Amino acid sequence: MNWSDIVLLIQSGDSLTTKFMKRVDDLQDLAQVMTAFANTIGGKIIIGIDRANFHFLGSNVTEEQVRGLAREIRPAVSIRMIPVIKGNRVIHVIEVEMGTRKPYVLHQVMYSLDESRPWVFKLKDEPLGNIDDLSGGDGQNLGVDDAFLGESGTIFSSPGMIEPSKSVLNSRQLNALLYLKTNPTIQNKVYREQVGVSHKTAHIEL
Repeated sequence: MNWSDIVLLIQSGDSLTTKFMKRVDDLQDLAQVMTAFANTIGGKIIIGIDRANFHFLGSNVTEEQVRGLAREIRPAVSIRMIPVIKGNRVIHVIEVEMGTRKPYVLHQVMYSLDESRPWVFKLKDEPLGNIDDLSGGDGQNLGVDDAFLGESGTIFSSPGMIEPSKSVLNSRQLNALLYLKTNPTIQNKVYREQVGVSHKTAHIEL
C-alpha cells in the first residue's frame, strides 16, 4: 500500500470496509473498530489523517500495541499493520481480516457495523453472557440479536437481547453500579475519571 492508495481511500471516505481515525487517544476505541470489522467483512483502519480537512497528522500507535489489542479480542483477530510514510511523518493502515469464528467479542461485548448505514450508528454493541455459552453442542455459533447506538446515543435493543441481570456487564460497569448504590446518578465525566476510558467508551458502556 502506498500514498496513492491512501488518497483513493480518502476520496471514498468511511465505509463498511474503511475507517479513518485522526488519532488514537484511547486504545480501546481502536479495539472496538477492529472487533467490528472482524464481525462484518473485514476492513482497513487508517490512523493519522484528518480526512475532513485533509490534514496529515501522523500516527504514534505501535505494532506492539495493536497486536496486544488483537489478543484482547476473543477469539483473537488476524491483523496486519502497514506504515505509509509521507514527508517526515508516518500513518498506519491496519488491515483487519473478516473473522471466520464469529462472533468476536471485546471484554464480553460484541461490536459490529450496520451494513446498510456503516458508521452512521457508530458501533453496534451487545453485551454477552458466558462466552462459552455462545457455542451449541455441535460446535456452531448460536445467533446473536443486534443492539445498536442511535444517532442520539441511546442504546436500542431487540427483544431477545440478554438482560444485564444475567451478569453480562464488564468490570467497569459493575463498578458503576456500586457507585450508584450511594449516588443517585453517574455522569460520563465521573465514569471516565473512575475507570480511565474515553468519552465515547464511557458513553457506550453507560
